[in-house]
Amino acid sequence: MYIYVGNLSTQTAGNDLRREFEAFGEVTKAAIVTGVDRKKPAGFGFVRMANEAAFDAALTGMAGKTIHGRLLEIRKTRRVVDESNSKEMTA
Repeated sequence: MYIYVGNLSTQTAGNDLRREFEAFGEVTKAAIVTGVDRKKPAGFGFVRMANEAAFDAALTGMAGKTIHGRLLEIRKTRRVVDESNSKEMTA
């Protein structure tokens, strides 16, 4: 399962998400979604944790946290799909 991370600053990169979420366990994927032009960040991203314990810890631990001055919106999601080509997103 993936964690949806919303309300991201345009300054936030996938490595920023990885660094913050690694405090709760191994991160297998961390990516920022870009707009249609694939140049500008869309303001949200996804993180995949290596196991359920890390996933649960990250959901709880990241609630109420900020990155680059923005209060994060954190929630679980089952699957991440890149709608431009209907494939699962990888990073």
